[in-house]
Amino acid sequence: EMHQHIREVAIGDAPVTGTTDVLLSRIRNGTSIVGMGYRVSTALMQPSGIFQSWARLGINATANGVKAFLKNPIKTHQWVMENSPMMRNRASTLNREINEIVNQVRAGKNLTRLQASYFYLIGKMQMMIDTPTYLGAYEKALADLNYENAATEDERQAIEKKAHSFAGQTVIDTQTGGEIKDL
Repeated sequence: EMHQHIREVAIGDAPVTGTTDVLLSRIRNGTSIVGMGYRVSTALMQPSGIFQSWARLGINATANGVKAFLKNPIKTHQWVMENSPMMRNRASTLNREINEIVNQVRAGKNLTRLQASYFYLIGKMQMMIDTPTYLGAYEKALADLNYENAATEDERQAIEKKAHSFAGQTVIDTQTGGEIKDL
């Protein structure tokens, strides 16, 4: 059983099979879409996640991440996406239902524009918290690992790699996710 769990965490959710599983999955997905999908109130709740980041990183690191993000949101978001595979993947695994939709695409099913839009607003609002959290954690790790005093380029690259890893883990730990490992 443990091997099966490890495999599922590594490769993601398997598509549902069987009439009962398909029916229950559709009911759960439909309920989530009705309850969260296009609700502005649900999207507006996403920024409250910054408080989890604050609790983990402290107010200074969190505020620094927010400031860096607000200075140039587009450029900063692009930098994070370029440097973090986890963050690139995060938008499509934000919650269980989004993750299931992504799994349908991986299984070769085409989504309608409507299906692709269900959780768009929630995802965008959540990225407005994930990105500053990532930035704050990255800068905190650079400081904690004495990046300024690194003597060689190899040392600087090793510290940057650790800082990116810490930043990604901080987002995972402080914000919700929809992959098996997050449930």
